[in-house]
Amino acid sequence: MAEIVVLSAPIGHRESGLQLACLAAIAKEDGWAIAYSAGETPHLIVLTGGTQTTQVHTPPHGRLVLLGEWISDQTLLEATARTHEPLEFCRRLTDRGWGRYLALLLTPGAGLTGVYRDPSGALDCFVTDLDGVTVIATVLPAWLISSHPGRWRPDWDRVFDLLNDPTQVTGASAVEGWTSVMPGTFQPVAREPGQCSTPVWTPAGIASQSAAPIEDAKRSLVQAVDRAVSGLAGGVEGCLVEVSGGLDSAIVATAVDRQHNLSAMTLVNYHGPYAEADERPYASSVAERIRKPLLAMERGPPLQIASAWIGDRWGFRPGFQRLDPGYDTAQAALAQDLGQTRIMTGKGGDAVFFQHCTPLVFADVMARQGPLSLFDLRLVDTARWCRQSVWSVGAAAFRSLTQARRGRAVSGRPPLPFVNSELQSGSVHPWLADLDGITPAKRMQIAALASNIGLHGPTAQADVCDVVHPLLSQPVLEAALAIPTIDLTEGGRDRGLARGVFADRLPDDIRLRRTKGSLAQYFGEAIMNGLPELRPFLLEGQLAQRGYIDRAKLEAALTADVLIWKAVYGDVMLLVMIEAWVRGWSQPGPVSPSLGAR
Repeated sequence: MAEIVVLSAPIGHRESGLQLACLAAIAKEDGWAIAYSAGETPHLIVLTGGTQTTQVHTPPHGRLVLLGEWISDQTLLEATARTHEPLEFCRRLTDRGWGRYLALLLTPGAGLTGVYRDPSGALDCFVTDLDGVTVIATVLPAWLISSHPGRWRPDWDRVFDLLNDPTQVTGASAVEGWTSVMPGTFQPVAREPGQCSTPVWTPAGIASQSAAPIEDAKRSLVQAVDRAVSGLAGGVEGCLVEVSGGLDSAIVATAVDRQHNLSAMTLVNYHGPYAEADERPYASSVAERIRKPLLAMERGPPLQIASAWIGDRWGFRPGFQRLDPGYDTAQAALAQDLGQTRIMTGKGGDAVFFQHCTPLVFADVMARQGPLSLFDLRLVDTARWCRQSVWSVGAAAFRSLTQARRGRAVSGRPPLPFVNSELQSGSVHPWLADLDGITPAKRMQIAALASNIGLHGPTAQADVCDVVHPLLSQPVLEAALAIPTIDLTEGGRDRGLARGVFADRLPDDIRLRRTKGSLAQYFGEAIMNGLPELRPFLLEGQLAQRGYIDRAKLEAALTADVLIWKAVYGDVMLLVMIEAWVRGWSQPGPVSPSLGAR
């Protein structure tokens, strides 16, 4: 994972320049390196840390420093860099290429104007002002925390928002004093009144465009997946490819196999101790199809997982992407043992290809055809898929469409069931704030994608090698968002369109599969084993002390009977991660290396 901190001081401002030089010196003492600087007495410095190399592009005759990977013709980058109006520059950069990057826009004198975060959100981006120095960071390094003890703390209103809608973990900053830059957004840093961030690319903007003919859309989706895999496989001779046994990872694995520049490709599957967590037969089918060996790795017993959650602290955001610490550390060790520098996954496919079983997909048809939609055969397909009557499906689609047209707010997911219901949160994720004209199921897809931004976050794997998620890249996001959800669920199947367009690549048992593997029992056992530690950690924690949590509800939930019968494992896991994160700010301890903080 790219670990980047940018320091910028106003040109000619002596005090700010001294502060910048001091911060850079502290970072260098902690092992960080200067990757770029501007000015004889530098007023702009780019620092990099960690094990991953960060590319720095400085096109000639341009006012741009691009940090990370921009995938397209480099001559287009040079031409784009000559665009001086910031928003137009960001639009051209987005239209002419894609990748995993932050773009620093400069003034003619190489002063910093603002930063643009790429639409995929592969690199996180936070901005603050530190005694006259603008700081832009992808991670929160230990040297910055230790040099400013007590300076930052949780924004408790935002913490409560996370409890009410965990999707918001990828939205606005929950750390006071830091601004989170959303993917596809330009954030000015000039100290002028009225300056505010401007979205240049949004999922709603893509989804609101006129849909292409379905056959063209299908071709575009296949091309987008191949383009993403090809671009993200560039620059390495081999990679480690996760094959879970599901549809999405199979699509990625078969696409990787088509890349002739990869001389070494290793497939890996992790299986649990229970039948529903063992998908080796499906993963083996993928390996046989592309004639590659499969490494079958057994998950360790769920004994110390709760302790790992409790110890997960610091970082700009709670580490929801680290909910499976045993797998995370095992995958990191495996990549190192094999000498692989890149891991490729199929994560994000459930949202991109639309896995959600919901009657709301029929609202896409109803929005276009009105009452005539009741005679559309896709109503029968949707009813059969959802196991509901056609009348129930039609009624649900109509209600949801009416609510959407009335401007009803969209949340990513329901509040955790232990939240104090007497308190109210009116906040929504930035991607869900303005969805006028977007149909209900497409709103669900955007909410799921908003949650999946977090998959790019710090992990043990990302600490030792480059972890990429092709299905969450800009080309694939744009291709999928442009397709109505009723078409993504073609034939009344979850991810029906994807099953069809990739049929010639997939084994039949993967393509026709109607079940999904589950780790619910595995994590349920982890929570049961950890109850002696988790109960006091949560019931006496800061969230409970502030009244954000209903202690009676939580105490009742943290019992064996309730955990077995009501299956609130996922909610408990998220609650533990949020509690651990807020404690990390008030009870400083060692910073996990997987947070990219050195």
